[in-house]
Amino acid sequence: MQSWFNAVADYLTELIATGESFACRIEAEDTEAVRLNAGRIRQAGSIAQRLLRLQLVRDGRQATGSVQLGGVIAQDRYPLRLLHGELAERLDALPPDPHLAMPAGTDRSEERGERRLPPIGEVLPALAEVPPGVEVVGRYLAGRIAEGVATSHGMRRWYETHTFDIEVSLAVGGDRAVKVALGGPQFDREELRRRLARAVRQVERLRGERTRLEPGRYRAYIAPAGWKMVLGVLGNRGAFSHRAIESGQCPFLALHREGRRLAPALTLLENHRLGWSAPFGADGYRRPGEQILIDQGHPRGLLVSARSGAEYGVPHNGADPGEAPLSLEIAAGGLAAEALESTVGDGLWLENLHYVNLSDRRSAGVTGVTRFAAFRVREGALAEPIEVARFDDSVLELLGDRLVGLATDRERLPETKSYGRRSLGGALLPGAVVEGLRVVG
Repeated sequence: MQSWFNAVADYLTELIATGESFACRIEAEDTEAVRLNAGRIRQAGSIAQRLLRLQLVRDGRQATGSVQLGGVIAQDRYPLRLLHGELAERLDALPPDPHLAMPAGTDRSEERGERRLPPIGEVLPALAEVPPGVEVVGRYLAGRIAEGVATSHGMRRWYETHTFDIEVSLAVGGDRAVKVALGGPQFDREELRRRLARAVRQVERLRGERTRLEPGRYRAYIAPAGWKMVLGVLGNRGAFSHRAIESGQCPFLALHREGRRLAPALTLLENHRLGWSAPFGADGYRRPGEQILIDQGHPRGLLVSARSGAEYGVPHNGADPGEAPLSLEIAAGGLAAEALESTVGDGLWLENLHYVNLSDRRSAGVTGVTRFAAFRVREGALAEPIEVARFDDSVLELLGDRLVGLATDRERLPETKSYGRRSLGGALLPGAVVEGLRVVG
């Protein structure tokens, strides 16, 4: 695939007119896909796609577009010519871009992860190892993902990895289910068995009668999957973005401008060494291996794209244009797994959340509803399941003065979005016990 990518870049270099330059990005995958329902394979197939995003520049103006290619250069020249012609015509009507950022230099790099995934026939039986009466519903995706960036100046960057992601729910009828997500570049059968065994224990508890929560504040354990959703919403809304700070849209603005602090136990970083993402951004600039964003409760760094760097006159660190984290890590805490329920005492246990959204930007307020494995905790032990409940609270407070503690165990959680293509990214997170989670209905 890399040789085809180089052929595409070489053809674009021949295609552009005098005074034009380009940067292009390839996003490609070769994926095996299986959908499961009631513990049976309902759909199986494969996906192969090659998406090219092209940035064409002339006289300080830029136009961008994309096209799906077939992976054979002789057949791809025609759609490439069409895309170039369309963008070149569009440039005539566009004004100069004062913050145009385009990678320079002739750097060349390539990185390939080892192919460690087992045949699909070895994975699916492991997903069926559940007791009678428990249905497995979900999907298994696995295969090669590749990203490449090239410019007319001669830059060539290539990243290729083989990853999988499992996203299944163990169900015992209706909406009584427990979700399991696992993924990455290396399949660990024992880790899958541990996750499934824990889910089975929880889903059996869901057979009991549910209790309805009264509005109020509850001490709560939120599992890593729940924090991934919360931090994902905040990250996509600019919590770690330099541009969002400058525009006043950052949910963590109080940390950077008002002296607010999170709990000393909280250290959060963007860690590309975890193997979730490419070592370069969408613009081709190298990313640091890791970057501390929150250091023991204090704001330490921000994600800065090349465009933000040009607009605000600050050094960039290779972040994508959206300046959202791709590979979040939170340092482990001191709450052992066997002590989590007793630490909650009387409160809630929330494995999964649903429909998390920003409710108050200034306080990093988030709202959402509980989902799947959500239980009452009584006298330090997991008790009955709860009915779906809505919460609305400030993350600045939950991870600040109201953070009781972080778990010692952490989970690797893949990015399971597959809109358009299978995504890179993920998180390494502990669960956390917080005081006074506000339930509103």
